[in-house]
Amino acid sequence: MARNNKELLALRLFSNKESVKNSLSLDELETKARWMYIMTKKLDNPLIPNKNLLQLLTSGVDGAWSPVSQSTAYADISSVNELLGNVKIASKAWIRYTIVEGCKRAYEVAEAQDDAAGMAAALDKMGKYTRADKDDDALDFSQMLPPVFEPTDDVTVLEGITAMPDIEDRRAQLRSLHKGKLQDFAETIDVDDDDDDE
Repeated sequence: MARNNKELLALRLFSNKESVKNSLSLDELETKARWMYIMTKKLDNPLIPNKNLLQLLTSGVDGAWSPVSQSTAYADISSVNELLGNVKIASKAWIRYTIVEGCKRAYEVAEAQDDAAGMAAALDKMGKYTRADKDDDALDFSQMLPPVFEPTDDVTVLEGITAMPDIEDRRAQLRSLHKGKLQDFAETIDVDDDDDDE
């Protein structure tokens, strides 16, 4: 699929079918349906294996779209991963969320059974996981030193620049080339003193 078609689909991904019917072809509408399905599955469970998505895409999910080849399914998964951004970051956030939710659920179950030890264990695990039992890491500003810049007229400290071996000769040559020409180009004009009075 061409890059501009991908961008078109990405812009209209969650638009309703009626509003995009005229701007997308039938193939693009099917691709849109597959992408929406993959994105929904990935948002529900960022750790869902690609092989599970592959089976669903190649089967057509009970007529939601025509079954596609494995290469098309992999291309769809890749496109959605590109849209979702860095899935590893999302999955790590999802794991954190799952752990906290699990601790909350364990606390609720222990509370329903009047299990003080279970409640304490759930809170202990959540406290350790969220590091609520530790102070926030404060920045040690004494360790942050400003950079030290040394003034220099040596151009070789800059990347990609080499010093001219005969710089003084070149300067003298340029001075002699333009010496005396300034008066030729200079122009004397009369200044109207009336403008200063206003």
